[in-house]
Amino acid sequence: MRAPVCKSCGKAEWNHLCGGGEKSAEPKIVPVIQTEGPRQDKFDRARYHRDYQKRYMRERRAHETYSVYLLIDPRDDLPFYVGCSFDPKKRAGEHRTDPGAGGYKRVREIHGMGLKCISRTVVRFGDRQTALAFERALMFTIEDILPNRLVNRHELKTRRAKEKEE
Repeated sequence: MRAPVCKSCGKAEWNHLCGGGEKSAEPKIVPVIQTEGPRQDKFDRARYHRDYQKRYMRERRAHETYSVYLLIDPRDDLPFYVGCSFDPKKRAGEHRTDPGAGGYKRVREIHGMGLKCISRTVVRFGDRQTALAFERALMFTIEDILPNRLVNRHELKTRRAKEKEE
């Protein structure tokens, strides 16, 4: 970071001998007013990383899309999970590794048989609310056609209960 410039004499130093703009015979050490923030003697890696992450996420949010995806059982080619995610490929992998993710048991069962779970992106939306509304509508449709098929049908029950209350 560059040292700020003294407003009196124009020197670019942190502290220097200056009369402070006055016509005094005796120069004195005057702290220069910092216009560019605090002095940094060494590179702050954590701050740089934080700023980079913020900038990256701002750029990513500028053209982000939310996807509604299906997890399909390869044994019968029928969907067993409907989800909404910013990154559906990464999220599909989390269903295999994260015990808290919906469909974890079914995905592990499929992988235990030597098969791979099929992930299909159905549609992409520019905002999250529209994607969640479409996800809910798709869950209702699949549940009506194939009752008790979806692993995340407990979400349907709580959503239907909330809709009835409203």
